[in-house]
Amino acid sequence: MCSAHSKEVRVALKAGRSDVFNGAQACEAREGLAKAIDFFKRAKGQLPSGEENDQAEDVRLLLAEALFTLAKLTQDENKREEL
Repeated sequence: MCSAHSKEVRVALKAGRSDVFNGAQACEAREGLAKAIDFFKRAKGQLPSGEENDQAEDVRLLLAEALFTLAKLTQDENKREEL
């Protein structure tokens, strides 16, 4: 569901509609992504350190994708740079 909201917001932004940053769908997408990021960070912390395995790589990729998507949906440039 979160990815559907974020996709709709991204499409609207590409069409030049900057008002979508404040819309309900953008807010829901950011909230969902923030929850996903917290989950992936916790999962990353639970993985054995120093081991390069498929599971660790999957978590890193999912975390990076969630952070990138959240950054694209964040209007504040400073917050976007933090991500």
